[in-house]
Parts: sequence; C-alpha cells; structure tokens
Amino acid sequence: MFEQRGRRMRVRTRVDKIIEQATGTLRPVRDTVILEGSACDTYFGCARRIPFLWREVWLTGLEAQPSLGPPELGQAQSGILL
Repeated sequence: MFEQRGRRMRVRTRVDKIIEQATGTLRPVRDTVILEGSACDTYFGCARRIPFLWREVWLTGLEAQPSLGPPELGQAQSGILL
C-alpha cells in the first residue's frame, strides 16, 4: 500500500462485509473502499492480485471535476489522492 501513495484513483466500490479468513465468518466493516488499480501484486507476495481494502480516513478526497470529453462522458468525476 505504501508504494501507491501520492496516486490519484477512483473509488471502485464500497465494502460493507468481509469474510474473516481465520474463522470463515462474515464480518461487517465500516468506512472501507476498494480503489481502481489498487491491488497487491506478486512482488509483495500476493499471487492473485487481491485488491487492497482502504479505510476512508486514510484517503484525501478530491472535489468533483467536469470531464472535457464528449457529452455522453461529461459527467462529474471524483477521485482520491493517497
């Protein structure tokens, strides 16, 4: 995760529940997201590119900025700065 600091990424999805590996039980989590392009690679010992789980308090939000693309893509976009 440290290697990804200073990058700008979009929130891919919010995480509300995880499976605890040790017990196999479903556990609720709060204020946790997965960012696009943020995954553990084989360099760090993760063979399956498992996405990192980020706590929202670790991230700096960026204001929504209009896109300069065609009208169908002109929706406001937001990002996260690590």
